[in-house]
Amino acid sequence: MTNILSTAAGKKFLAALRQYHMLDHHESVLCGLSGGADSVALLCLLEAYCVPKGIPLAAVHVNHGIRGEEADRDQAFCEHFCHSKGIPCIVKYADVPAIAASEGIGLEEAARKARYAAFEEAALTMQQELFCKNHSDVPASSRQVRIAVAHHADDNLETVLFHMIRGSGLNGLCGIAPVRDNLIRPLITCRQEEILNLIETLHLPYVTDSTNSDTAYTRNYIRHEILPRLLRINENMEENVTRMCSSLREDMEYLQKAAASLSPNALSAAPDALKKRRLSADYQAALKHNALPMRQLEQTHLETACRLLQEKIPWREASFPGPITFRTLPDGYEFLPCRQAKSADTVPFHLPLRNGTAFLPNGGKIIVTQSEKDIKEIINIYKLSIQQVLYSDKIMGAAYFRNRLPGDKIRLRGMHRDLRKLLSEYGIPPEKRARLPVLCDEDGVLWMPYIGARDECSPKNKQENDTAQLLYLVYCEET
Repeated sequence: MTNILSTAAGKKFLAALRQYHMLDHHESVLCGLSGGADSVALLCLLEAYCVPKGIPLAAVHVNHGIRGEEADRDQAFCEHFCHSKGIPCIVKYADVPAIAASEGIGLEEAARKARYAAFEEAALTMQQELFCKNHSDVPASSRQVRIAVAHHADDNLETVLFHMIRGSGLNGLCGIAPVRDNLIRPLITCRQEEILNLIETLHLPYVTDSTNSDTAYTRNYIRHEILPRLLRINENMEENVTRMCSSLREDMEYLQKAAASLSPNALSAAPDALKKRRLSADYQAALKHNALPMRQLEQTHLETACRLLQEKIPWREASFPGPITFRTLPDGYEFLPCRQAKSADTVPFHLPLRNGTAFLPNGGKIIVTQSEKDIKEIINIYKLSIQQVLYSDKIMGAAYFRNRLPGDKIRLRGMHRDLRKLLSEYGIPPEKRARLPVLCDEDGVLWMPYIGARDECSPKNKQENDTAQLLYLVYCEET
């Protein structure tokens, strides 16, 4: 009888395990089993590799709730096939049509999301139940569960073409990763023809998904209509693209490491190749931190973020998928979920008082200068503005702008007045009040637009202006 590991697919399977260090520490393996030829071949190869080494092996089948009796047939086949081999089989059910409808996505994307969520859940079940309870003698390294799926070289080629059609960057051209976190793809270098030869040689049973021939699905159209024509040009295209992806992944890994070493405030001056990778990595970190579905940023989103950084104007925002808000800051940027992104008039800020222009979260700005000539030019440019003159020597310690806080008071005409009440008395609209900056020093509130300056901090007439060291401020409501 033919040894399964000596077949062409078996040799590439072993080579992939070694090259990509998939099971170096004899981690436990959970094999995704649809019942199709590819996943059946993978389970049998894993059985031949794992059992002699004492590596725990189980399978997981996901019933997507799409194909009715056919889906039930596939589930029954997987359960029977695993039972015949003495391999534990975990079955998960997902109502993919309901998921697609509730999230407003296509059936293909909904099925993929449901499938991988089920794999992770089954891996946790395998780790906790099969080993922690019943196999206390299993080494700690083996309790780390790897999820094996049956993507092969043809799938990788389809994926690369799919990404090219959509205008992908380098990440998309890298194709399907052989290893991603706890996910491994031991058949990634195998051609489907080699897998089918293994199935035929060993007379292995399998089932066929009738939807695989439906060219209404984009990937099926690529598989059945486009690939056969491309293979006429080069029958070794799968191997060639696999090599290309491997080479591009090396380049991508180098660029990702270089991007990770950049500090956020230095990002605007970095080359776009590094800038976009750092932004993409930080975006995905924000998704993970907030338990949002993982996804890639499109090039158009990355270009938007790069443009906002290049403008060097803090507090600008853009909406990204997730939903995630990208926001520029005075010293960098941030990604945060839209449910946490506050409107611009409530964003906390703290900006030091210094000559020049300070941009505010609402899009307004404060211009600070010591030149009366400058102030006149500024007033001519910015019609919606409020100016203030201050004695420099009356500022106590380090001064800074911030948003108004509850309980803020200012000393006016010998009395401490509440800023909130003053804004109301002066008829400042509620939607404008929270947006106004407050200038503070070590002695408290120094100045606020519409309210004025603290007692003794501002000249009262032109004669005082002639002899004092003055500081000119202009609050501009326009950007």
